[in-house]
Amino acid sequence: MEIVTYQIKNMLWICLPEELDQYAADIIKRKCEIILMDQKRKHIVFDFSATAFMDSAGIGMLFGKYRQQQLRGGQLFVYRPGKRIIHLLEITGLIHLVNICMREEEINKKLEEIQ
Repeated sequence: MEIVTYQIKNMLWICLPEELDQYAADIIKRKCEIILMDQKRKHIVFDFSATAFMDSAGIGMLFGKYRQQQLRGGQLFVYRPGKRIIHLLEITGLIHLVNICMREEEINKKLEEIQ
């Protein structure tokens, strides 16, 4: 499984697969650890536009990355989640911790507000 990542300014964008299960979550965690060793990437954007399913491993991965971002002084964005993903974020309480954005302009606006 290939996880596509790219950088825009100081943001690491991670394009998530259709199913965010234990296997995918482990790959994403390892890839994030390697990429985030470079301190230039302060914020993480998880692109959920292709993701239809997320299990507890995906939720755990998001909680873990949220905690890491808090320690680094960065933000965690959930980009274009579907209704099922939003529902999972609501029932787990993650919706109150991460930044939900449907357009790239929203991400830029939230980052401007923070600075």
